[in-house]
This record gives sequence, structure tokens and C-alpha cells, in this order.
Amino acid sequence: MRVKIVTLLSSCVLGIGSVHAASINWTDGASFNGDDNQNNISLEGVLVKAANLGGNEGNLDVLVDNGTSTETITFVDDNALFPQSAFNVPTPDTSDANWNKVITRADYKNSSPFPFSLTDLLVGQEYQVEFFVWDTRSSSSNRTFSIDDGVGIPSATHTQGDGVSVIGTFTASATTQTFQITQSANAPTMNAYVLRAVGGIDPQLLFTPSDTLDIELFYPATLATGAVDVAFSYGDGINNVEITSVSVINQQHAGAYSVVGFSSPLELTDPDSNETLSVQFDVTSAYLANGDSSTGLVEVVWNEISGDTYTNTLPVSATYTVLPAELILTNSLDMTLEISDTSVSNSIAVSCTPDAVDPTNVEISAVLFANESHSGFSCATVPPTLILSESVPSSTLNIAFDNSVGGLGGGDIATATAQVIWNEAGHVENHTNTVAVSVFREKVIATITVVKDTDPTESDILNSNVVVAVNWGTTYDADGDGTVVGVATGLVANGVLFTTNPMIGDQNIPDESQTDVDVTHGEAGRGLLQVTATHVDGYSAFPASPTASLDASIKNIFASVGVSVNSDYEFAFTDLQEGATYSLQLFFSAAGQARNQEIYQKGNLSPLTSWVNASDKETIITLTWEAVSSTETFSFLPLVKDEVLSGYLFASKVTIPSPEMGVATGSGGNINISASQLISSDTYTLQCTESLVSTNWVDIATTSGVSEVNWDYTPTNNVEFLRIVSP
Repeated sequence: MRVKIVTLLSSCVLGIGSVHAASINWTDGASFNGDDNQNNISLEGVLVKAANLGGNEGNLDVLVDNGTSTETITFVDDNALFPQSAFNVPTPDTSDANWNKVITRADYKNSSPFPFSLTDLLVGQEYQVEFFVWDTRSSSSNRTFSIDDGVGIPSATHTQGDGVSVIGTFTASATTQTFQITQSANAPTMNAYVLRAVGGIDPQLLFTPSDTLDIELFYPATLATGAVDVAFSYGDGINNVEITSVSVINQQHAGAYSVVGFSSPLELTDPDSNETLSVQFDVTSAYLANGDSSTGLVEVVWNEISGDTYTNTLPVSATYTVLPAELILTNSLDMTLEISDTSVSNSIAVSCTPDAVDPTNVEISAVLFANESHSGFSCATVPPTLILSESVPSSTLNIAFDNSVGGLGGGDIATATAQVIWNEAGHVENHTNTVAVSVFREKVIATITVVKDTDPTESDILNSNVVVAVNWGTTYDADGDGTVVGVATGLVANGVLFTTNPMIGDQNIPDESQTDVDVTHGEAGRGLLQVTATHVDGYSAFPASPTASLDASIKNIFASVGVSVNSDYEFAFTDLQEGATYSLQLFFSAAGQARNQEIYQKGNLSPLTSWVNASDKETIITLTWEAVSSTETFSFLPLVKDEVLSGYLFASKVTIPSPEMGVATGSGGNINISASQLISSDTYTLQCTESLVSTNWVDIATTSGVSEVNWDYTPTNNVEFLRIVSP
């Protein structure tokens, strides 16, 4: 008898869990240390589990002989209960070596009180649990502890060196029973426990699933069957059990449930195996709609052979599913816009599966676009409704992108979410399917024309459509005697004003450090140029003066240089207009040293040009291109360290439309003056005069930062002339 019960209940464990408390009766056990005191371990009832909480010892058999009965208790490793760190304590020094091993191992938790739980209990069963706490080290033996369930009366308080067990007896009111141990040093310790079933033990009938039998029925099927696996556990009588009746009571829809394949009596003879009960649901007796459920209660009547009769119940629920109409289409659409095209389009295949019970047409009423990175997306297939039916189950949606609206540059990507709005004909509820749409515009590398002048003259400097011209504004040792003249001033060469850039550190000035350069030139509509480099020093280019044969007007351009120690000069253009022509002139001098030079275009692995910049030799490199995208980038890659640059010039042949001016009669004698096609980076002033003598113009209003403007003006004379001017 005991062997079968031990096998059944060996799954009961101690573990951390939520509070489920039955009333606990606490008593002190007997001494378990010294002499033969392992024999004082309680043998009341039937063993469920014995655990060595320190673990790492394997199964340890301890023979207990209390003078009335004898039992071998097998202690198993279970060091997960107090998940801190197992440790060794002094031996209890009994006559049983295995018991000494069990108690010598202990575990603890740095939290007091510390909760832990018995699980997998049988509701209504009476249990006894015996706890063993032992630590006679000098630092720990006087620490006190007690055990309780968190709500009731605790056990007596003991020291860890007492060597007396604590016994709690309770009747399980749930499958889990929670305890907590409190210790004076906030480090609760425990060595072992023994769990036993005491009092009368009833047989148990066990269901899988244990809480609810769920049955799913999908249209067009009308029947569905669910299975309940049934097993049992022995009671005191060690008798088999038999099921005499299975039915479904409390049916929400009468006659919908039935039990199939059951023949009474069904005898269960092996606790380690199970039998299957089948419950069938018939939707024709329930008249369910999509998503509806029908409930009931499976009632099983059984008895222990030659014993008492019991009744167990299990809730049952059947859910009916009718597949709704579905719109079927791809999740994404990726398109490529060739560089020469202004638009691109592609089709998405779209089809539907009608409602299975009440099929009707599917109507696509709109295709909207959300989360657009660029404007220009459209769908012209829905004017206004695309109908899918059994006779025409599929069609296409044509998605288009207009780049004259979107403005994608080469290499740019436009993205959006296409929202396909649809409904079933005759239904008011709308549904939305989404498609991720993208357009990639091919990137074509612009063709760069390179002109290299190694014996430059003033006329080589570009002088039309110049956006910016910069002469690195460093100091200049004019006669080579070591005397620094000062910051270079602006100069005019070939009619172009070169400004200075005084940001660069000067190697001739003590304590002036290298400078990181990051400057931006240009304006909206004509193009922006960002020049960057790191660790730049300003140097006088020549010991005495630039090459004597140079035109006097351009000597100062080459007289000083900016040297990038990291050789990482970069010229990055943005806001370029496709088809417009741009030029970049770069002014190099060798600063008294030969330099191997290479200039690269981003996206091109080969250098645009290479040359050796001989010592004290000046060179102008002119790069000209027709823009194929809104960006272009050039960089240097010298073959030796340090990149030298004397200055640069940016020219943009972009046609800027002239502002347009309009005059209209307003209310109350006012005149409304409008202006459009303004350059937002410029300032515009409205002026008036009574005569066309140029010196008589008077400012009326000023604006900037806008592309169009409206002014209301009240004339003060019978004859007035108006104009808009900009610098």
C-alpha cells in the first residue's frame, strides 16, 4: 500500500509560490543530532517526499527505526528552494552516515522572512511536514528562527544549534501551501524536510485538461469532438476504480453535447496510464454565429471498487468559427525609377475569399497613402469602387509615383503605406489592408570634367556665376625672415572677391592648436557647399614668396595653405538642381614640399586626377559637372601624409527666375502689391517715388526668408511709382 502512494505523491515539491494557506498546527519534533537520533524522524502516515536542501549528494537512504516501525527514507537533492548558495555545517554526529551527510549540507536566502511553498497537493488531504534546521558554527548556532504560514500562529522559536525539528500539520485547502521562515540574522537557513500524507487517503480521479475542455468547430463542419484523458490515484484501499456514467449536464443549448464511445463500466487499473473520454458538439442544435460559444459541464460518476461512489465535473466550452471575407494582396511593393524617367508605376494583384456562410461581393472603395516620406504616390484603379465577386475574384491595383511632385534625387528612396479600404457589399463595416510601398531612384554618377593648370594665371580663375571664393586666411611670412605679417586679407583676382577663412590654427603662432574645419557656403536654389577637414594647421606656403612668374594678383592665394594632418578634406554639395552645371576650383601649393595628390568623386573608385605637386609649385584644379542628383562629394587622398590646400571657388550656373510683381486694388483705397519667385535667402524692399528720378525712391516695407509676399499700401499722392529691389 505505501509503495503505491509514495510513487504517486513523489511529484510534490517545495518551491517559491503565491500564498495558499490552510490552518497549520505546529509542534516540536524530537532531537535529530547525536547518538541514534536519526530514528526520531517522524514516520507518521505515508512518505510523499524527503529533500536534502544543500544538495550535491545524490539520493541518500536513511534507515529510521522508531521502535514501532522501520522505514528507509530516500532524501533527494533539492537546492533550488533557498536559491542563494549551499554550504557545509558541522556534522550532527549520529550513527547513520547518510543522515549526517544530509544535515551537513545547508542552504540559505538573504531575505527574512523568506516565503516558500509546497505544491501539487491533493485538496482535502491531511499532511505533515517536518523541517530540519542545523548550523552549529560559532557565528551561527545562536541565531533564532521560527516558521509560519504568514497569517496564522508561528511555530516555537529555536536556535540553529538546538537540533530539534519543527513539525507542521495541515489539511490542504488548495494544491499549494505557503510557509515562511524568519531568522534573527536575516539569512534564513534550512537543511532538509520530510513531507508525509497522514490521516485517511481517498482515491482521486484526475482529468487532463484539468480546468476546462475546449472544443473548436470550424465551418462548414457541424460536428467536433474533444477528448478528456482520465487517470486515478489509489486511496487507502489500494483498489482500482471504475467509471459508471459520463454525461454533459447544464448545457447552454440543449442537445448540443453528447458523449460518444463510452461503455459502462470503464475500469481503471493502472495509475500510470489513462483512458480517454470523448465529448461531441453538434452546432445544428445550437445555431451559433461566428465567434459564439456554447457551454456545459461534463459529469463523471465513478467509484472505488468495493468502495465509495464519487462524482467529478469538468467545464466544457465549444467555439464556432466561420471564416469571414478576406482581401488577399501582397505586403509590399518595391519600384525603381530610372534616372531619365519622371514617373513609375506597378500593379498589385488583389483577390478575395468571400464570407463562407453568406458570400457577397467585396468592394474596394479607396486606396490612401499614409506615412509618405515624399509626395507623389497615387492609385488610379479605384474610380470610385473596384468590385471583386465570385465571377471576377481577382484584379489589380495600379500604384504610381510622380517624381515631378516627389523630387527624388539619384539614390534617394521614397516610402509610403498604401491603405486599401474595403467592405463586403451590403455591410457598413470597413476594413483596411496595408501595403508597404517604396520607390528607389537610380543613382548615376555625374561625369566630371577635370582641367589641371600647373602654371596658372589670373585668367584661369572662374569669374562668372561664382557662389563663393575662399583664400585660406592664414599668416604670411612675406620675406622669409620669420616675421609673421598677420592674418591674410581678402583679395580680388580676375574680378572675383576672395574672402578669408581665419578659422584655421596658425603654426607660426605659439599655443595656437590645430583646428577642425566645418564651414558651409551657398544658398537655397543655387547649391550648398560644406567643407570639412580635421586637425588643420595654417602655414605660410613659401620660405620667401610664391613663384616669381605668378600673376601678382593671385600670389596671395597661394601664399598660405591649410594643412590637414589627417588628409581628410571633403567638399560635399547639396541642394543641387539636376541638369544645372557646377564648378569647383581648388588651389594647391606644395608649401615647400612635394606632394602626391589624388582627387576622388564619391561613388567612383578611381581618382578623377592624380599628379605630383612639386616643391613650391602652384596648381589650379577645375572640376566641372552637370548635376544628375541633388548631391555631389569630392575628397582628397594624398599618397603621403598631410594634405595642403590654398583655397577654393564654387560656381553655380543655375538660372534663378526673376521675381514677379503684381498690383491690385484693395479695399478702402489701399493697393495690394504682391511678389513671387523670391529667393528666401535674399532681402527684398518695396519702394515708391513720385518721379522716376533715381534718388527719390523711399523704402516702404522689407521682407526676407520667404518665396512670396503680399503688402497693403495706402498711396499718399495722385501719381506714384512702385518697385521691389534686392541687394
